[in-house]
Amino acid sequence: MKHSEFAQKLIDLVGGPENIIDSRHCMTRVRFVLKDKTKVKGDQLKKTDGVLGTGMNAGQYQIIVGNDASAIYGEVVNILGIERKSTVKEDANDVVVKKNMIEKFVELVSTIFLPITYPIAGCGLISGIMALLVSQNWISTDSGTYFILDLIANSIFYFLPMMIAFSAAKYFKCNGYVSLTAVAALLNPAFEGLVSAGTSKIDFLGLPVSVMSYAYSIIPIIVMVWVISKIEKLLKRFIPKALDMVLTPLLTLLIVVPLTLGIIGPITIVASNWVGAAFSFLFDNALPVGGILMGAFYPWLVIAGVHLAFVPIQLDMLTKSGVTMILPYMAVANTAQAGAAFGVFLKTKSKNLKSVAASASFSALIGITEPALYGISVRLKKPLYAATISSLAGSVIFIIFRVVSYGLALSPLGGLPLFLGDTFVPFLIGIAVTFVLSTALTIILGFEDVKMTE
Repeated sequence: MKHSEFAQKLIDLVGGPENIIDSRHCMTRVRFVLKDKTKVKGDQLKKTDGVLGTGMNAGQYQIIVGNDASAIYGEVVNILGIERKSTVKEDANDVVVKKNMIEKFVELVSTIFLPITYPIAGCGLISGIMALLVSQNWISTDSGTYFILDLIANSIFYFLPMMIAFSAAKYFKCNGYVSLTAVAALLNPAFEGLVSAGTSKIDFLGLPVSVMSYAYSIIPIIVMVWVISKIEKLLKRFIPKALDMVLTPLLTLLIVVPLTLGIIGPITIVASNWVGAAFSFLFDNALPVGGILMGAFYPWLVIAGVHLAFVPIQLDMLTKSGVTMILPYMAVANTAQAGAAFGVFLKTKSKNLKSVAASASFSALIGITEPALYGISVRLKKPLYAATISSLAGSVIFIIFRVVSYGLALSPLGGLPLFLGDTFVPFLIGIAVTFVLSTALTIILGFEDVKMTE
């Protein structure tokens, strides 16, 4: 079907335009916030050709459609007559979508970090290419070429707080430029100069303010932007509209920057250091536990929608040690899903399922596993078991050789240059073993072919 026809069918099967409060999308899913979930024709959706899976998550009814999600979503908003990321207003003012703490956390992490992962992945690949060029003596670390490439690859991490601030401002619905200005104050070279000089404290109106670097920081920025959103709402209640444009940003900045330097920053940096230290300790001192848990349960984290929670943790690892030991186990889990989908491709007699399995296998090898996970593994069940066993086998290889990644990107193949280094050969061996084993186990265990209709 054409994207427009497919989008219309999705809208009809979730209860029609009158049942839709909001619609959004990610790389592989079209998401609907609905008034009445009982109006969804779930069985028909699951049997629709092009639908790889469905389910409720984070207060949204999510339909897995693969890599065409953005194009299909564009047709959805055209049909509904709304702008991208807008809310459908018909009879929805009194509808409240209740979310628990986990759902709210998942939505926060997804909204803030998903847009940032694209430039991070691109810069991460540049780091991997640089490692390859240096290892082959094609460029020198003292050359201008290396210097410029290093500027491109690493500046994103130094100025990551600004990207997080702008993304968080969208989530918390506050002024993005005020948020960027507040972060700019924290990253100001004059303040960083105090850090470099070893100054520990200065005073503001007689109150002590801790001096610490906010480059690379994540959690302090999110909390600060949340505070900005609260301050702005409070100020707008009392400031006349004629003075709002000037007084609201003025007072917001005068409040939030000293508050961040004096209280929010020191507390959240300590807290985030504890979280990062806990994961670092787990992978440094109890690697078999961390590696096996990540390798085996990562697909379930994707199903739960909480896998993006590991982005800030890995960013913290990269900024402190230059490597992440978590990404390899994500890569091996993705490879296992690719192998399971390829096994289905080889064994199934259904032309439609064969087509879906081939596409899903390729996507999973690049690093996008939702088509394989929802369209193949979860739907057919036994391929999921095969993938879990195979992922464990690959994880053992990674554990033995302590495989690491030097950046973040879609993996395994999407971020292949990131694994260049002393553990590159074990990485390739682990990936190959996982893929072949997952394919073979899927064929051996078998599965019940599903009929996919248009």
